[in-house]
Amino acid sequence: MRILHVITTLDLGGAENQLFILSRKQVMAGNQVSVAFLKGTGKLAKKFKKSGIEVDFRLANKNFLFQIVLKNLYYRDFELLHLHLPRSELIFSIFPLNLPIINTRHNAELFLPKAQKVKWLSMILAKISTRKTYSVVAISHSVKNYIKARKEISSNSKITLIYYGIGNNKNQIINTRNSVIKSHNSLYFRIGTIARLVDQKRIDILIKGYAQFVQFCPNSKLEIIGEGKRKNDLIRLSSTLKCEDKVHFLGESLDPWRKAKKWQCFILTSAYEGFGLVLLEAMANGIPIIASRIPSTEEVLGIEFPFLFDPENDQQLFHLIKKVIESNFDFNKYYSARLKVFSVEQLYQSHQDLYLSALDADSL
Repeated sequence: MRILHVITTLDLGGAENQLFILSRKQVMAGNQVSVAFLKGTGKLAKKFKKSGIEVDFRLANKNFLFQIVLKNLYYRDFELLHLHLPRSELIFSIFPLNLPIINTRHNAELFLPKAQKVKWLSMILAKISTRKTYSVVAISHSVKNYIKARKEISSNSKITLIYYGIGNNKNQIINTRNSVIKSHNSLYFRIGTIARLVDQKRIDILIKGYAQFVQFCPNSKLEIIGEGKRKNDLIRLSSTLKCEDKVHFLGESLDPWRKAKKWQCFILTSAYEGFGLVLLEAMANGIPIIASRIPSTEEVLGIEFPFLFDPENDQQLFHLIKKVIESNFDFNKYYSARLKVFSVEQLYQSHQDLYLSALDADSL
């Protein structure tokens, strides 16, 4: 099958990383796969190419109107079109190609996130962008419920739930309790997160919780991998809370888990997520997780997971970090069971079945 994926950027992010996992599996299964992106520098392009995925730069950073026109000249020879993120949906919905179309919604947020004061505009554009779509893929029940509640989908299109997937390399699973802790004063404990430094991720709550923990465990460190517009605010916050020498901003990384797999605890403090691919990655690396209790984290980790805290409750977060140290919870056993639900095989096969269904419908 000749498949074209189009995504807004090919830079660092959960949607981009998941597209890599899917398209690599599709190539391994014998499909011809191309990925076009619309803006940015294409930081992940080399990684895609190494896996046999063709990366198409022809629309990148072109004028919006040029992208609308040029797409009809460039992409007539594919069998199926798969769109990711709003900009790609909008561009390919205007004078659409005569191909079966699949859209994936990666976030539980407005189609136009900045349109909080004109939500009706977001709904209208979302409906327009899916009027020729065979199916919209929701990456979680959280995303599916949001789309239905906001009515941000055309009546002509259906919703298909397909979870993100990740390989469960058992060689990566490590013993999360390196030793029995008897004295927190002598404990070297490294905590971290991987996130864009934006409001959604609530890194301020992470720093506030850690500022309390560092009083309990002075020989500890917080490492933050990622960049974003709130970085300077967060640096000032760590200074205000007098933990700036313990909080380390490491910037972006093409291979964040090379550093992150050494952490004793991974923390996700997001106010909302479409899915939270980093949770699967942390599980695959056997790292104890603490996460804000939001619909998507409950879906990925399970509502019974004992290390979920109420969003914005930094004191509760502090107590959970202590609990990770003191608990005998078997993270490895729990993770192994959860990861079976989110395998690459289910990701690939679910998409393949959907593609074949779309092609059959198009041939009628």
